[in-house]
Amino acid sequence: MPALRAVPVTLTAAERKILKKRARGAKTAWRDRQRAQIVLLAARRWPAAAIARHLSIAGDTARKWRARFAARGLEGLADAPRCGRPRPNGQRSARWLASFRPPPGCRCPAGPGRNWPPSWPAAA
Repeated sequence: MPALRAVPVTLTAAERKILKKRARGAKTAWRDRQRAQIVLLAARRWPAAAIARHLSIAGDTARKWRARFAARGLEGLADAPRCGRPRPNGQRSARWLASFRPPPGCRCPAGPGRNWPPSWPAAA
C-alpha cells in the first residue's frame, strides 16, 4: 500500500498570530490549544507521525486536523455539529447527577451530603 502524502499547510501572518495566541493562551480550551499546536507544527513541515509523538496523540488525530485546516482554514478547527437531539434547556439527567454524589463518610467542609444535589443555574 502506498504511503499517504501529508497535506501541505501554509499560514498567513494573521493565521499564524491567531494560532500562536490559541496555543499559548492560559484560558484557551484544551482541544483548541492542541489543534493550534498541530497546525503550527504542520506549517513547519513536521510529518504527522512526529507531531503525534511530540504531542502524545494519535497519528490519525494529527492528520485529521492538518487536513481540516488545509481545506477550510481557521473555520475547519471548530467542532463539527453533533448528531442527536440536544438536551432541553441544558437539563442534566438524574442518573448523571447521582454519579457525582460525595462518597459515604465524606469529610468535606460543608458536611457530608450537605447542599446535595446542587442547584444548577436555570437555563434561559
